[in-house]
Amino acid sequence: MRSKSGTYPLCIAFLGCMLTACGGGSDAPSSALSNATNNPAPTPAPVTTPVTPPATTVPPTTVTPTPAVPGSKKWVFDTKGLSGFFSPALGADGTIYIGANNAPLNQVTGKLYAVKPDGSEKWEYPAGSASIGGISSSAAVAADGTVYMGSYDQKLYALNADGTLKWTFQSTGVVSSTPALGADGSVYVAAANVVYALDAVSGASKWSVKLGGTVRSSPALSAAGVLYVGSDDGHLTALAMADGSKKWDHDFAADGYFNRDAAGNLRTPSKNPAVSSLPSIIQVDSSPAIGADGTVYVGVDGYAGPFYQSLPVGLVCALDPASGALKWKYGTNDWVQASPVIGADGTVYVGANGSDSVFYALNPQTGAAAWGYSVGGGVTDASLAADGTIYLGLGNNALTALTAPAVGSSDSVSLSYLNYGQAQEHGGLTTLKAGKALWSFVIPPASPLNPSTVGASPAIAADGTIYIGSEEGHLYAINGKAALATSAWPKFHGGAANSGRSVQ
Repeated sequence: MRSKSGTYPLCIAFLGCMLTACGGGSDAPSSALSNATNNPAPTPAPVTTPVTPPATTVPPTTVTPTPAVPGSKKWVFDTKGLSGFFSPALGADGTIYIGANNAPLNQVTGKLYAVKPDGSEKWEYPAGSASIGGISSSAAVAADGTVYMGSYDQKLYALNADGTLKWTFQSTGVVSSTPALGADGSVYVAAANVVYALDAVSGASKWSVKLGGTVRSSPALSAAGVLYVGSDDGHLTALAMADGSKKWDHDFAADGYFNRDAAGNLRTPSKNPAVSSLPSIIQVDSSPAIGADGTVYVGVDGYAGPFYQSLPVGLVCALDPASGALKWKYGTNDWVQASPVIGADGTVYVGANGSDSVFYALNPQTGAAAWGYSVGGGVTDASLAADGTIYLGLGNNALTALTAPAVGSSDSVSLSYLNYGQAQEHGGLTTLKAGKALWSFVIPPASPLNPSTVGASPAIAADGTIYIGSEEGHLYAINGKAALATSAWPKFHGGAANSGRSVQ
């Protein structure tokens, strides 16, 4: 038997070195090498990272609303009374203010309505009484939201924006003219033959001036601080807003269009002695309009003949704001009770009543007629839109949209003037280019024999909606295309709020 230090120990040592050199290591069991060789470790499965597909952007579906057809009805509000002779006033938030009078069994009652732009009622306020009468003027809206209106009970009402009463002023007569609102907070209003300046906070009178005739003309305020007001004695008077002192007074009977006899009585203007001896009367019911240069434009109307039953007289006049001197006059075949409005280019637009029934576009410098539009009925106050469209209420129950004649148009309107005054101005017969009607919105008649007269200037909202009252007892919202024009005097009483100021 071999010793422990013989050949076998050396072989074992050598084998250990070989294993170490091969990377086995002296601590690895022999079974580990066998397993590594005969049973290799399985290859791990690859890790798959999920890939998020790019998001697909689906463009939103764009629905283009169909534009409303100009002249189509947007909505109608029941005023339960006659509202066709009041021009709607618009508040800064778009609220529409319009008066209406109802006459059950000949007892007239009135209400002022505040209507939201969607046609729903905001509030209503009663005015006047059944024994005396209802509302007598269009509303006017101040910058602070106060709403003013006149009534047959000889009061001027001041209402807060929420429809509550702020104050009333008791005058000496029916308040038939729309009050004018000064930038200093004063309120100017006429009743009977007196013009008042009132404090807007309390309604207290600051001053009053008595004129020579009843005032139905709504006063107008200039940027220079002058109040212009017409009266039934045929005068237009300029008063200082500060204290009511008279700056000038223009007597339209002294312009040569009329004449007076030896006793001072007004006579009919005519080359015919038989006609010129007839008594006549002249008055200013039109509300003045003030141009960008301060020129005052106003309509004049009168009667000529016994009992004032024949020979209606009408004028459109331009007056110098500093002196009151006549710049020009344009004679018509009938009364000019409508209030002039002024376009962006200075054109003066105004209509005449009855036997004339023409809406005129007059040159502001000369008074010459640029064109006319025959309406076949009474002509009321117009309103001008920023796109040049003219909206005109007619006495034959329609609101008509007009434009100036197209270049090269051969359409014309012929006017035959009678031999008393108009013939002196126009030579007896005048042919004018004719304006173009774009569309008319016809209001249903109040009854088969009673058309729904549109007797006031429409209001135009910022979105182009046109508001107009009617004699059959409704306020209509009609789709238009453009906001109110930004000219010096684009509608009755100056602007959307009926403030009576040349600077709105």
